Amino acid sequence: MRPFLIFLSSLIFFHTFGQTNVDSDATDSAINKCSVTITTEKATVSGILITRESCDSIKGSIINEFGISVLNFVYSKANDKLKLTHVVSFLNKWYIKRVLRNDLRYCVHILFNLPHKDKRQYSVELNEDLTIVQNTKRHIAYRFSPLITSPVDETDK
Repeated sequence: MRPFLIFLSSLIFFHTFGQTNVDSDATDSAINKCSVTITTEKATVSGILITRESCDSIKGSIINEFGISVLNFVYSKANDKLKLTHVVSFLNKWYIKRVLRNDLRYCVHILFNLPHKDKRQYSVELNEDLTIVQNTKRHIAYRFSPLITSPVDETDK
């Protein structure tokens, strides 16, 4: 039953992010997609990061290859705070969530070119196709690369 509920919440999340608001400008919000890999010394989580940026916040979700939502977050630009709204059960520990919250907040600053303080515990490597943010204190690496979407060719069907 639990996998079904997680799948259902992922569908609701996609439905929420997939809708466009008729009253808002096209420049009011933008959807970004990139592949993400979170690597620790003992485990790796990989999937797709989907973010929706509006004028006052950035909402995001990391979804693994099976379509299960690993975590959802909301970053408030005004308060410079990141709130984890959903975390998968094996990561749902207070000490893991605290590290994820701080690391993802720093990653959002890097990915969206927001002003931030350089912190000693992070090292950043920027290439044109790959962004790597590493928490050197906890030995956690976050790798982001943009998804390449190709247009659907009608002749292939």
